[in-house]
Amino acid sequence: MITITFYAQDIAGNIGTETVAIIKQISPKSKENLLLTASIITISSIGGTIGASGIIIFLQRKKIINIKKSYENLRNKLKKIFNKNASNR
Repeated sequence: MITITFYAQDIAGNIGTETVAIIKQISPKSKENLLLTASIITISSIGGTIGASGIIIFLQRKKIINIKKSYENLRNKLKKIFNKNASNR
């Protein structure tokens, strides 16, 4: 049940109120629809979470691979620099 109170004030300053009670009954069919809707939302949320987790894991692995490649490139460049310096001595 929902109760709504309306307030009004006229030009003379008189204040009046009126309260209305609203009662909504849910039919058994509506309850079934509500359960179906809740189930769909839950399943969609779980699926979305799994999908997002998969994407994040994929991107993190790709990032790690790129970091490893950058490290390898840097290491190779440093080896070349040290080898040149060693051969110039």
